[in-house]
Amino acid sequence: MTSSPELISALTIATVHARPPHSHPVDPSVVVEDVQEISRILHVGCPIRPLHEELFDILLRRNDHHIAQINLFFRMKEGKELDEIIRKSSAFSKTARKVAIHAIRTATNLVDRDVKMLQEALGGEKLISRGNSELLGIRICRMHWYKQHWSRVRAGYKAKTNNELGNVVKSKSGLFKDLMVALVSD
Repeated sequence: MTSSPELISALTIATVHARPPHSHPVDPSVVVEDVQEISRILHVGCPIRPLHEELFDILLRRNDHHIAQINLFFRMKEGKELDEIIRKSSAFSKTARKVAIHAIRTATNLVDRDVKMLQEALGGEKLISRGNSELLGIRICRMHWYKQHWSRVRAGYKAKTNNELGNVVKSKSGLFKDLMVALVSD
């Protein structure tokens, strides 16, 4: 269904190998090894195997806590943000960069992750889209329970889309609209 070897590689890893559970403790020695390997991957001149596979072997097989630690150690070691280094790297295709950046940012920036999830539920960035009301309802119900986080998500949504989330859910109809407006309002 896709001709992208990078996406096929990522999907294969995601479907064949389960990530460690969220509660799995982070092993600092593995984090250090992962940072060293990522640094090596980013500085390889002529790879034997595609670089995205080596990067995905790390980023798609670790839980979010581990990835957050990788990001922290990388920043301490290199003095730069890992997601930005990958974003600017010419060693990876656009698809490979998107997969890697998404893995890092969803593990390290929960607000960014939740904003993207709301955008997806609302139908993405399409000009005309109905979105998925059930998915939107589920995500808003989960997010609104943590008041401080929810405030950040709404602010992040406005910053990213230049639109208030409350105004977007007002375009829905009926009881669903009333419930969403109540949950989204302060």
